[in-house]
Amino acid sequence: MSEISKIQLNNFNRLLMEKGLTKRQLAEHIGVHENGMNRILSSPDIKLKRLTPIAEFLDMEVSALLKLVYESKMQEQALIQESEKTAIHTDISVKGEPSDSVNDYATKEATIILLSENLKLQKQTAELLQQNGERLQQLMDLFISK
Repeated sequence: MSEISKIQLNNFNRLLMEKGLTKRQLAEHIGVHENGMNRILSSPDIKLKRLTPIAEFLDMEVSALLKLVYESKMQEQALIQESEKTAIHTDISVKGEPSDSVNDYATKEATIILLSENLKLQKQTAELLQQNGERLQQLMDLFISK
């Protein structure tokens, strides 16, 4: 299991504990086996269609769960950057100076990853807004027809 998966699963577990719920209860509500629930909750690419029933069960907004997923990814990036800093301090070149090229590459790679994840979250948010707009339109149509 990747580091992001572990972090994200721990964050979901903590949320469930705060609400006094178990993964088994959540799995039953969603209609999957508890092991399947672990896979869903630890997926770094968890889909909006999976987050929606989870949010409903937890009596939360989907955006709050998207934030939890995003924060998990940010925690992973912080761990990666910290480990890279440690590695850079121990990487001594022939002249005895720290190697900056590794740090530059790691920073650029981390930035690309964060931008990519940000884009995914924006796409999921846009999908959610579109769904909410469609629901609002249905409610307005229903209200107007009465």
